Amino acid sequence: MMNIAFANRINVSTDTLNAALLRKVDNHSFSEKTFTKLVSIANRDNQLSSAVGESIFKGRAAADGVQVDAVSVKAVKVALSDALKHVKNEHAKAQFSMWLASCDSLLSIGRDKEKKGAEFNTGPDRLALLRQHHGEPVYLASGSYGCVLKIGDHVIKQFNKADPAAMLHELNICNDYMVVAKNQHNLAYLSQGELVMPFVEGGAPTQDEVKAGVKTLYEQGFIMGDPKPGNFKVTNEGVVPIDFGQVVKIEDPHSIHKSVKFAFVHDYMRGGIVVFQTNSRVNI
Repeated sequence: MMNIAFANRINVSTDTLNAALLRKVDNHSFSEKTFTKLVSIANRDNQLSSAVGESIFKGRAAADGVQVDAVSVKAVKVALSDALKHVKNEHAKAQFSMWLASCDSLLSIGRDKEKKGAEFNTGPDRLALLRQHHGEPVYLASGSYGCVLKIGDHVIKQFNKADPAAMLHELNICNDYMVVAKNQHNLAYLSQGELVMPFVEGGAPTQDEVKAGVKTLYEQGFIMGDPKPGNFKVTNEGVVPIDFGQVVKIEDPHSIHKSVKFAFVHDYMRGGIVVFQTNSRVNI
Protein backbone atom coordinates (compact mmCIF):
# COMPACT_ATOMS: atom_id res chain seq x y z
CA MET A 1 0.00 0.00 0.00
CA MET A 2 1.24 3.48 -0.81
CA ASN A 3 2.31 5.54 2.18
CA ILE A 4 0.12 8.63 1.75
CA ALA A 5 -0.35 11.25 4.48
CA PHE A 6 -3.46 13.43 4.63
CA ALA A 7 -4.33 16.33 6.94
CA ASN A 8 -7.30 14.97 8.88
CA ARG A 9 -9.47 18.08 9.26
CA ILE A 10 -12.22 18.38 6.63
CA ASN A 11 -12.67 21.76 4.95
CA VAL A 12 -16.33 21.87 3.91
CA SER A 13 -15.79 24.91 1.69
CA THR A 14 -13.02 23.47 -0.48
CA ASP A 15 -12.88 19.68 -0.07
CA THR A 16 -14.48 17.36 -2.57
CA LEU A 17 -16.05 14.21 -1.12
CA ASN A 18 -13.00 12.20 -2.21
CA ALA A 19 -10.64 14.64 -0.50
CA ALA A 20 -12.74 14.73 2.68
CA LEU A 21 -12.82 10.94 2.90
CA LEU A 22 -9.07 10.69 2.37
CA ARG A 23 -8.57 12.93 5.40
CA LYS A 24 -10.22 10.28 7.55
CA VAL A 25 -8.40 7.11 6.41
CA ASP A 26 -6.26 6.99 9.59
CA ASN A 27 -8.97 7.93 12.11
CA HIS A 28 -9.55 5.69 15.11
CA SER A 29 -12.85 7.41 15.91
CA PHE A 30 -15.38 9.51 14.01
CA SER A 31 -17.30 12.44 15.48
CA GLU A 32 -20.82 13.63 14.75
CA LYS A 33 -19.23 16.77 13.29
CA THR A 34 -17.37 14.62 10.74
CA PHE A 35 -20.58 12.85 9.74
CA THR A 36 -22.37 16.18 9.31
CA LYS A 37 -19.58 17.58 7.13
CA LEU A 38 -19.62 14.51 4.89
CA VAL A 39 -23.41 14.79 4.50
CA SER A 40 -23.02 18.46 3.54
CA ILE A 41 -20.30 17.79 0.96
CA ALA A 42 -22.17 14.84 -0.57
CA ASN A 43 -25.28 17.04 -0.76
CA ARG A 44 -23.35 19.76 -2.56
CA ASP A 45 -21.16 17.69 -4.87
CA ASN A 46 -23.35 14.66 -5.56
CA GLN A 47 -26.85 16.18 -5.18
CA LEU A 48 -27.51 13.66 -2.42
CA SER A 49 -30.53 14.62 -0.30
CA SER A 50 -29.84 15.24 3.38
CA ALA A 51 -32.12 12.36 4.38
CA VAL A 52 -30.21 9.91 2.18
CA GLY A 53 -26.84 11.37 3.21
CA GLU A 54 -27.71 10.95 6.88
CA SER A 55 -28.77 7.39 6.19
CA ILE A 56 -25.32 6.68 4.72
CA PHE A 57 -23.01 8.63 7.02
CA LYS A 58 -25.03 8.78 10.25
CA GLY A 59 -26.70 5.38 10.04
CA ARG A 60 -30.20 6.81 10.29
CA ALA A 61 -32.98 4.74 8.76
CA ALA A 62 -34.40 6.39 5.65
CA ALA A 63 -38.08 7.27 6.11
CA ASP A 64 -40.67 5.57 3.96
CA GLY A 65 -41.20 7.58 0.80
CA VAL A 66 -37.74 9.18 0.71
CA GLN A 67 -36.50 9.19 -2.87
CA VAL A 68 -33.23 7.35 -3.43
CA ASP A 69 -31.27 8.75 -6.36
CA ALA A 70 -29.28 5.72 -7.48
CA VAL A 71 -26.82 7.82 -9.52
CA SER A 72 -25.93 9.99 -6.49
CA VAL A 73 -25.63 7.01 -4.15
CA LYS A 74 -23.41 5.16 -6.64
CA ALA A 75 -21.15 8.23 -6.92
CA VAL A 76 -20.76 8.27 -3.13
CA LYS A 77 -20.07 4.54 -3.17
CA VAL A 78 -17.27 5.03 -5.74
CA ALA A 79 -15.68 7.73 -3.56
CA LEU A 80 -15.87 5.47 -0.50
CA SER A 81 -14.39 2.52 -2.38
CA ASP A 82 -11.50 4.63 -3.64
CA ALA A 83 -10.78 5.97 -0.14
CA LEU A 84 -11.00 2.49 1.40
CA LYS A 85 -7.88 1.51 -0.56
CA HIS A 86 -5.90 3.95 1.62
CA VAL A 87 -7.44 3.07 5.00
CA LYS A 88 -4.71 2.45 7.57
CA ASN A 89 -6.37 0.86 10.61
CA GLU A 90 -9.18 -1.51 11.54
CA HIS A 91 -11.32 1.22 13.14
CA ALA A 92 -11.39 3.28 9.96
CA LYS A 93 -11.87 0.16 7.86
CA ALA A 94 -14.93 -0.79 9.90
CA GLN A 95 -16.44 2.71 9.52
CA PHE A 96 -15.82 2.92 5.77
CA SER A 97 -17.21 -0.61 5.32
CA MET A 98 -20.32 0.41 7.26
CA TRP A 99 -20.81 3.43 4.97
CA LEU A 100 -20.45 1.19 1.91
CA ALA A 101 -22.98 -1.26 3.36
CA SER A 102 -25.41 1.65 3.84
CA CYS A 103 -24.99 2.58 0.16
CA ASP A 104 -25.72 -1.00 -0.88
CA SER A 105 -28.77 -1.08 1.38
CA LEU A 106 -30.14 2.16 -0.11
CA LEU A 107 -29.54 0.95 -3.65
CA SER A 108 -31.38 -2.25 -2.79
CA ILE A 109 -34.31 -0.26 -1.37
CA GLY A 110 -34.38 1.82 -4.53
CA ARG A 111 -34.47 -1.29 -6.74
CA ASP A 112 -37.28 -2.78 -4.63
CA LYS A 113 -39.32 0.40 -4.94
CA GLU A 114 -38.80 0.46 -8.69
CA LYS A 115 -39.90 -3.16 -8.94
CA LYS A 116 -42.96 -2.67 -6.73
CA GLY A 117 -43.87 0.51 -8.56
CA ALA A 118 -43.41 -0.85 -12.08
CA GLU A 119 -47.09 -1.66 -12.53
CA PHE A 120 -48.10 1.67 -10.98
CA ASN A 121 -45.71 3.63 -13.18
CA THR A 122 -47.08 2.12 -16.36
CA GLY A 123 -50.52 3.48 -15.46
CA PRO A 124 -51.58 6.99 -14.35
CA ASP A 125 -49.06 8.73 -12.08
CA ARG A 126 -50.05 9.92 -8.61
CA LEU A 127 -50.95 13.41 -9.81
CA ALA A 128 -53.11 11.99 -12.58
CA LEU A 129 -54.86 9.84 -10.00
CA LEU A 130 -55.49 12.93 -7.85
CA ARG A 131 -57.05 14.66 -10.84
CA GLN A 132 -59.24 11.64 -11.54
CA HIS A 133 -60.46 11.63 -7.95
CA HIS A 134 -60.80 15.37 -7.25
CA GLY A 135 -61.18 16.94 -10.68
CA GLU A 136 -59.18 19.91 -11.89
CA PRO A 137 -57.10 21.80 -9.31
CA VAL A 138 -58.20 25.16 -7.89
CA TYR A 139 -56.02 28.28 -8.13
CA LEU A 140 -54.62 29.51 -4.79
CA ALA A 141 -51.85 32.02 -5.42
CA SER A 142 -49.06 33.10 -7.77
CA GLY A 143 -45.66 34.73 -7.58
CA SER A 144 -42.54 35.36 -9.61
CA TYR A 145 -41.73 31.61 -9.58
CA GLY A 146 -45.12 30.48 -10.93
CA CYS A 147 -48.40 29.54 -9.24
CA VAL A 148 -49.89 27.26 -6.59
CA LEU A 149 -53.01 25.14 -7.13
CA LYS A 150 -55.01 23.03 -4.65
CA ILE A 151 -56.27 19.55 -5.42
CA GLY A 152 -57.81 17.49 -2.64
CA ASP A 153 -55.46 17.48 0.36
CA HIS A 154 -52.45 18.45 -1.79
CA VAL A 155 -51.09 21.55 -3.51
CA ILE A 156 -49.36 21.68 -6.87
CA LYS A 157 -46.54 24.15 -7.37
CA GLN A 158 -46.14 25.00 -11.06
CA PHE A 159 -42.97 26.80 -12.15
CA ASN A 160 -42.75 29.46 -14.86
CA LYS A 161 -39.19 28.42 -15.64
CA ALA A 162 -37.93 24.90 -15.17
CA ASP A 163 -34.99 24.81 -12.74
CA PRO A 164 -34.41 21.15 -11.83
CA ALA A 165 -31.86 21.98 -9.12
CA ALA A 166 -34.20 24.44 -7.39
CA MET A 167 -37.14 22.02 -7.63
CA LEU A 168 -35.05 19.17 -6.22
CA HIS A 169 -33.84 21.45 -3.41
CA GLU A 170 -37.40 22.34 -2.43
CA LEU A 171 -38.53 18.72 -2.67
CA ASN A 172 -35.70 17.45 -0.46
CA ILE A 173 -36.01 20.22 2.13
CA CYS A 174 -39.79 19.79 2.32
CA ASN A 175 -39.37 16.06 2.95
CA ASP A 176 -36.53 16.61 5.42
CA TYR A 177 -38.84 18.95 7.34
CA MET A 178 -41.72 16.44 7.21
CA VAL A 179 -39.45 13.79 8.75
CA VAL A 180 -38.40 16.15 11.56
CA ALA A 181 -42.06 17.15 12.11
CA LYS A 182 -43.04 13.44 12.39
CA ASN A 183 -45.13 13.68 9.22
CA GLN A 184 -43.07 11.36 7.02
CA HIS A 185 -46.18 9.51 5.83
CA ASN A 186 -47.14 12.57 3.78
CA LEU A 187 -44.10 13.45 1.67
CA ALA A 188 -43.81 15.69 -1.39
CA TYR A 189 -42.97 14.39 -4.86
CA LEU A 190 -42.30 15.61 -8.39
CA SER A 191 -44.65 14.82 -11.27
CA GLN A 192 -44.07 16.02 -14.83
CA GLY A 193 -42.05 19.03 -13.68
CA GLU A 194 -44.58 20.02 -11.00
CA LEU A 195 -44.02 19.83 -7.24
CA VAL A 196 -46.84 18.13 -5.32
CA MET A 197 -46.91 18.80 -1.57
CA PRO A 198 -49.38 18.18 1.27
CA PHE A 199 -51.92 20.98 1.76
CA VAL A 200 -51.71 22.68 5.16
CA GLU A 201 -55.03 23.88 6.56
CA GLY A 202 -54.72 26.99 8.71
CA GLY A 203 -54.94 30.75 9.04
CA ALA A 204 -52.65 33.59 8.03
CA PRO A 205 -50.11 34.53 10.70
CA THR A 206 -49.28 37.97 12.06
CA GLN A 207 -45.70 39.22 11.83
CA ASP A 208 -45.16 38.22 15.48
CA GLU A 209 -46.42 34.74 14.66
CA VAL A 210 -44.04 34.63 11.68
CA LYS A 211 -41.18 35.37 14.07
CA ALA A 212 -42.38 32.55 16.31
CA GLY A 213 -42.52 30.25 13.27
CA VAL A 214 -38.96 31.21 12.30
CA LYS A 215 -37.78 30.47 15.85
CA THR A 216 -39.45 27.04 15.83
CA LEU A 217 -38.02 26.31 12.40
CA TYR A 218 -34.56 27.23 13.68
CA GLU A 219 -34.97 24.92 16.68
CA GLN A 220 -35.86 22.13 14.25
CA GLY A 221 -32.62 22.69 12.33
CA PHE A 222 -33.74 24.95 9.47
CA ILE A 223 -33.54 28.61 8.43
CA MET A 224 -35.73 30.46 5.93
CA GLY A 225 -34.42 33.11 3.54
CA ASP A 226 -37.81 34.77 2.97
CA PRO A 227 -39.85 34.64 6.19
CA LYS A 228 -43.21 36.33 5.57
CA PRO A 229 -46.88 35.64 6.39
CA GLY A 230 -47.52 34.03 3.00
CA ASN A 231 -44.94 31.33 3.71
CA PHE A 232 -46.50 30.12 6.99
CA LYS A 233 -49.84 28.88 8.30
CA VAL A 234 -51.20 28.96 11.84
CA THR A 235 -52.40 25.44 12.69
CA ASN A 236 -53.28 23.44 15.80
CA GLU A 237 -49.62 22.37 15.89
CA GLY A 238 -48.36 25.96 15.80
CA VAL A 239 -46.96 28.18 13.05
CA VAL A 240 -45.66 25.92 10.30
CA PRO A 241 -43.92 26.61 6.96
CA ILE A 242 -45.75 25.95 3.70
CA ASP A 243 -43.10 27.14 1.21
CA PHE A 244 -39.64 25.53 1.23
CA GLY A 245 -38.03 27.20 -1.79
CA GLN A 246 -35.70 29.28 0.38
CA VAL A 247 -35.43 27.01 3.40
CA VAL A 248 -32.07 25.37 4.13
CA LYS A 249 -30.74 23.06 6.82
CA ILE A 250 -28.50 24.84 9.32
CA GLU A 251 -25.98 21.99 9.27
CA ASP A 252 -25.72 22.10 5.45
CA PRO A 253 -25.14 25.80 4.59
CA HIS A 254 -22.53 25.00 1.93
CA SER A 255 -24.99 22.83 0.01
CA ILE A 256 -27.19 25.80 -0.95
CA HIS A 257 -27.63 25.77 -4.73
CA LYS A 258 -26.66 28.99 -6.53
CA SER A 259 -30.24 29.55 -7.74
CA VAL A 260 -31.43 29.48 -4.12
CA LYS A 261 -28.67 31.91 -3.10
CA PHE A 262 -29.81 34.25 -5.87
CA ALA A 263 -33.39 34.07 -4.58
CA PHE A 264 -32.17 34.95 -1.06
CA VAL A 265 -30.43 38.09 -2.33
CA HIS A 266 -33.25 38.96 -4.76
CA ASP A 267 -35.90 38.99 -2.00
CA TYR A 268 -33.61 40.91 0.35
CA MET A 269 -32.98 43.63 -2.25
CA ARG A 270 -36.75 43.92 -2.78
CA GLY A 271 -37.08 44.84 0.89
CA GLY A 272 -38.81 41.70 2.15
CA ILE A 273 -39.23 40.92 5.83
CA VAL A 274 -35.91 40.23 7.53
CA VAL A 275 -35.86 38.18 10.73
CA PHE A 276 -32.47 37.71 12.34
CA GLN A 277 -31.74 34.74 14.54
CA THR A 278 -28.99 36.08 16.76
CA ASN A 279 -27.32 32.78 17.54
CA SER A 280 -27.08 31.50 13.99
CA ARG A 281 -24.60 32.41 11.31
CA VAL A 282 -24.62 31.07 7.77
CA ASN A 283 -22.26 32.33 5.09
CA ILE A 284 -23.69 31.98 1.58
